[in-house]
Amino acid sequence: MANCPSALPTTATRVADVPGGVSITVTSENPDIQRALHALAALHERIGSPQGPSYDHTGLHGGPGWIGHCPVIHNGTHVSYVRTKNGVQIEVRILPGHDAVALRREVYERAAELPAWIAKR
Repeated sequence: MANCPSALPTTATRVADVPGGVSITVTSENPDIQRALHALAALHERIGSPQGPSYDHTGLHGGPGWIGHCPVIHNGTHVSYVRTKNGVQIEVRILPGHDAVALRREVYERAAELPAWIAKR
């Protein structure tokens, strides 16, 4: 969650279905947080690309899990983003041979757990 846009303070996260995946919109009224959202979304877009960082970001819960699980899933997906008025819209689209229904279910579950985790910090 250290690189998760949804884990930044003062953010709100909304998830919606898009063809072949999901759209995760993360916003904040704080201009400093908005800049951080842009930077983190750009990082997520680069993860998995040939020039991107090689983090072990499989979505298989290989980390300690005490923080939570980011709704942005990289395993079997292509991640892209656009800036919005108050944040970012991250699109997570399934790659051929992977299950879009399972992706959507996992993203929605992770997003639903965010408020409980944020309230505990």
